[in-house]
Amino acid sequence: IDHPILLYFSTDFSVTERGFSIHYQAYYGLAPKFLEVSANSDVVVEKGEIVTLKCNVTGLPLPTMVWSKDGVIMQKSGRILQANGGSILNIRDATEEDAD
Repeated sequence: IDHPILLYFSTDFSVTERGFSIHYQAYYGLAPKFLEVSANSDVVVEKGEIVTLKCNVTGLPLPTMVWSKDGVIMQKSGRILQANGGSILNIRDATEEDAD
């Protein structure tokens, strides 16, 4: 395994008439690992074209993908679409404001 294993514990406490009982469960997972990131490289498109960015990750449980620009989460709209569980971001009708 080339990325760390994470171990999660959940503990439930319950009090009974005869004393104190503890219940615990252990869960394991794999830390997120980036497999493909096109968002780290320059993407050049003409104004009005479609921009496609990809960020494939693996992990257990599968990580949740959230795209942001300048610290603001990009919301889905008629121009901004996400596919494949959020790992692909498409921006239709690219504008200068979409660039850095």
